[in-house]
Amino acid sequence: MLSVASFPAPRSGFRAPQTLLRQALLALAVLSAVLLAAPRPAPAHPHVFMDNLTTFVFDGQGLAGFRLSWLFDDMFGTTIIQDYDRDGDGQFSPGELAVLKAEVFDYLRHSDWFTFVWIDGAARRTVQVDDFSARISAGRLIYEFYVPCPVPAGAGERRVLLSVHDPEYYADVYSPEDKAPELENAGAFEVRTSVALNPERTYSPFEAWLPEIHLTFRRR
Repeated sequence: MLSVASFPAPRSGFRAPQTLLRQALLALAVLSAVLLAAPRPAPAHPHVFMDNLTTFVFDGQGLAGFRLSWLFDDMFGTTIIQDYDRDGDGQFSPGELAVLKAEVFDYLRHSDWFTFVWIDGAARRTVQVDDFSARISAGRLIYEFYVPCPVPAGAGERRVLLSVHDPEYYADVYSPEDKAPELENAGAFEVRTSVALNPERTYSPFEAWLPEIHLTFRRR
């Protein structure tokens, strides 16, 4: 289970200074859009900022899936905490978590949970996520969830490309290039990973560079 300390230090200039009122209005606008499933303004620009960490999970056949951990910016996280930690005890009870999942997290299915995958160059849609949890660590909001993505090891190398991003760029998702993805149960495989922005592939009207998390593996 990750805490705030598991994430790297914020990027330089990661969050531009704003007045408290403007931050609150932006966060509330985001929450309203999520809860009401309202169309997003176009072109969008980031109102929510998230750090993403990835753990690739293997089994005896090959890649089983991956776990994503998201740390949210202070203002959006505080808004969610105030609205869904209804007893104010600093943690989400099972009942509070169920409401948060139903009213906020499940809305992301319309955007494939910001999770886009290519296997050996072929796109694979994200249609299921499991084991969603949300918790409060040092006053910050963290989501964690698991994405089943079975890729059996073959005679040669298998290539997986994962990109975690909001196609409309309403949320800015940062996968740190200097922090390698974690691996679980990977001892039977030769594995290489890398994280980088690809300036040759862009998304959103702002032509943001595509964040790419690469995994290659084969049996030892």
